[in-house]
Amino acid sequence: MPSLEHIKQKVKIRQGQLFIGGQWVDAAGGGTFESIHPVHEEVTAVFARAQKEDVEKAVACAKEASEKGLWTRIVPKEREAILNRVADLILEHREELAYLESLDVGKPFLNAYNGDIPGAARNFRYFAGWITKLYGETSPVDPAFFNYILREPLGVVGVITPWNFPLAIAAKKIALAMAAGNCIVFKPAEQTSLTALRLADFMKQAGVPDGVFN
Repeated sequence: MPSLEHIKQKVKIRQGQLFIGGQWVDAAGGGTFESIHPVHEEVTAVFARAQKEDVEKAVACAKEASEKGLWTRIVPKEREAILNRVADLILEHREELAYLESLDVGKPFLNAYNGDIPGAARNFRYFAGWITKLYGETSPVDPAFFNYILREPLGVVGVITPWNFPLAIAAKKIALAMAAGNCIVFKPAEQTSLTALRLADFMKQAGVPDGVFN
């Protein structure tokens, strides 16, 4: 494994903007806030301060994507492949993400490298596998009738996560909701947003349609 100094030089700290409708945009009011290292108390990043207008825009993008079926009209095996590709990207950037978790949370690098990051990838793989296994049922009733259960997405799901296992918890909640066909508006803890913003990059790179993840 490379030294932490070598990893630090390669790390991409995504900051200053929001990810809405598949694009990186400034907050409507132009406001920002600082992320402070929990150990050294130094500024590690500057984040966009979302306002009500930004949240409404994100919800509208997710709702439009849901109503157009931008996610659910992709055949299940392809949606499964996309979420597995997100898992691949998480593991490909394992050193970087572990460093960002350490920077954000203050936990040891190896703790994040051996636990949090592979755990996040496993969550995406596990729920990706459910995409081809979530389907309706028929139930026996009077022979004159056909009784069936049709499972449909809720539409837009808001995901709010805490600060202690930022990427692993986010992966579990987001992958589960997406496996069920929903579109996402994600609000990570403001103290630990670095890996959340990188996750948005991975969603785009993996082929998640614009508006499905915000």
